[in-house]
Amino acid sequence: MTTTDTGSALADLRAAVTRLHPEDPAELVAVADDLCALGSAAAAVPFYEAAVEAGVPGAVYRLGVAHYDLEDHESAFRCFELAGLAGDEYGAFMAAQVAHERGDLHAARRWYEHAQGVDGAPDRLARVLDDLETHHSPEPEPEPEPEPEPEPEPEPAADPGAEPWSEPESWEDAVVHARSGALGHDAAVDLLESWASGGEARVAPALADLYVVSGRTLDAEDLLEQAALAGDAASGTSLGILRLRAGRVPEAMELWRVAAQGGDPQAVELLERFG
Repeated sequence: MTTTDTGSALADLRAAVTRLHPEDPAELVAVADDLCALGSAAAAVPFYEAAVEAGVPGAVYRLGVAHYDLEDHESAFRCFELAGLAGDEYGAFMAAQVAHERGDLHAARRWYEHAQGVDGAPDRLARVLDDLETHHSPEPEPEPEPEPEPEPEPEPAADPGAEPWSEPESWEDAVVHARSGALGHDAAVDLLESWASGGEARVAPALADLYVVSGRTLDAEDLLEQAALAGDAASGTSLGILRLRAGRVPEAMELWRVAAQGGDPQAVELLERFG
């Protein structure tokens, strides 16, 4: 079969897949898995793509494997990165492997660090770190002799009645303080909630992160939805990441597109990598 014939056949198969409406979209993955087992990874791709559109968990990773088997490493890397970003350790592992094969040691390091629960990942990370040190670390320059340090001036005695910290004067300061670790979790939540209740939508991404840490994912989504509707583009980006972690890739992409149009640089970067 010629390349043209193959492309036409795949186009026909994709068109057929769009007309499939299984009660359980996971059946699309089952069909694709069977096709891969029969050695027909190219035929499996449209079924995996339809499963990704339907939000089937694990479909992005399997789509990456199919592309990898077809030696389309660029598409495979994109899928593996998406899976890794969504919290799939095997996706992160494969993203690291592809990056390492391509010579991108920094990306390999980043993704192996996200795949430490996968067998072999710690050893591979160690090899990448060795490669980075060998190939990218310049020879250390001799350190100059240290100059004698001046005697420190005595600090003024602390006022025992002074407050340990003052209320932040801006929402940016509030976010920095909440993320600094100087406050406990509950105090950080209270601080950002006070700004959010005062109508400051731009604290939403930081507050949503605190909600997720404490298991309040639905509250985080509600908060980000309201902030995005109020015009905060960064909240739309954060909401897209939560949608991605839930396997809802098309929703994540659309949220990032809107956020990018709203001027959020992180959304622009995510679309450049995955869009």
